[in-house]
Amino acid sequence: KASELDLLKHTPASHPDHPLLQDALRISQNFLSSINEEITPRRQSMTVKKGEHRQLLKDSFMVELVEGARKLRHVFLFTDLLLCTELKKQSGGKTQQYDCKWYIPLTDLSFQMVDELEA
Repeated sequence: KASELDLLKHTPASHPDHPLLQDALRISQNFLSSINEEITPRRQSMTVKKGEHRQLLKDSFMVELVEGARKLRHVFLFTDLLLCTELKKQSGGKTQQYDCKWYIPLTDLSFQMVDELEA
């Protein structure tokens, strides 16, 4: 929350990302307050297969570039996968719902050092 506030403070109102950052802050505040209201063990752990558990490690907002357009995304990092979602438009209900845009198992991720990319 503080990092989104910092970004918003240091982004000029005329910058094209400013409205997206405002939306991200608003959605983040709504999301966090809803989580605070209903923190349950299922948020910390959900069953994947019998005997295995998936834990949420971190979630945050990001702006994804899709076919030249900026899209606000809510990204969830679990112990075994990275999930990218879009908040669905709300139609009267309090519960927030998400559309899954993409996900990738962490075992399928690979990282390269910056030096390797420049070579």
